[in-house]
Amino acid sequence: MSSSIRIGIVGSGARSGPHAQAYKEFGNVEVVAFCDIIEERAAERAKEFGAEAIYTDYRDLINSGSVDVISICSANETHAEIAIKAAEAGIHVLCEKPMAQSLKECDDMTTAAEKSGVKLAVNFQSRFFPRTHWIRELIGTGQMGDALIAKGYGWTIHVWDLARFVMGDPIRISAEWGGTQLVYKDPIIATMRFGSGHIGFMQASSRFHEPGLSEKQNCLSFIGNRLTAGFNLWSNELILSSVDEEYAKKMESAKAERFANSSLLAPGVPDVADFLNAVIHDKEPAIPGREGRKSVEFVVATYKAALTGKPVSLPIEASDGMYASTERSVSA
Repeated sequence: MSSSIRIGIVGSGARSGPHAQAYKEFGNVEVVAFCDIIEERAAERAKEFGAEAIYTDYRDLINSGSVDVISICSANETHAEIAIKAAEAGIHVLCEKPMAQSLKECDDMTTAAEKSGVKLAVNFQSRFFPRTHWIRELIGTGQMGDALIAKGYGWTIHVWDLARFVMGDPIRISAEWGGTQLVYKDPIIATMRFGSGHIGFMQASSRFHEPGLSEKQNCLSFIGNRLTAGFNLWSNELILSSVDEEYAKKMESAKAERFANSSLLAPGVPDVADFLNAVIHDKEPAIPGREGRKSVEFVVATYKAALTGKPVSLPIEASDGMYASTERSVSA
């Protein structure tokens, strides 16, 4: 690898900008190329961020030998193909969520990266938010209580990933599906038990918006018998409540002190910094491929439970019909 880490970004849509901006925060990193099937979009991003090259075919970028790292910001169904080709060429990969459209694709991506000795990370940036780590700390120290429910509302895989990150891996899921189109678009209501012993409830649909919640899509609450913490995924908020008014005041004071000099969010840089640190120092990233896969498995298990009307236990084995299927795609 050259002294400067050379970045290529595949997919020049909405997510490519935050990736490029985050990379620009680091002095030894240079965004050298953008790739998009629409040449004008790649050209616009290249001009915006000072990249020298544009491509309309990711294979040409990979074969150019001009990049050490690729950020995959393209359509979900392209993630696996691009990541595997990049890894086989010895290029490190930061992949937008969801990692892939099937568990088999996730495993193929991880195998390719491990075989080539390159880093593969999945970009769940909300895991790096300061409020996420404080909620985990509150749960771990018993300050939220000894009985907990995760309640999620929203179609993005970020909601499912954060529920798992905070509560632990799910071990059993039941779900019901309503509607007439596709399971990943129509309403799903799911209940789950986590390995920690806690339980959860999730409601999701990309086609329906509940009145009064149009500005509160993609919400999560962690409901404890002592304290509840809730937030909209992309808002700089953390709403605390408790039936014990004095305890509620105490925890509001603790929140004010904790975040007196910082945002509840930390968009853009910590996730990319972690990935670059893994590349430079040959360390495992915070969210490697095998970890990103688990959140895809969470969603796939929910789809299976909804489609069969039966509880599903995890893990999902390679012999399961849902393991390789990409018919019911995983939403971003």
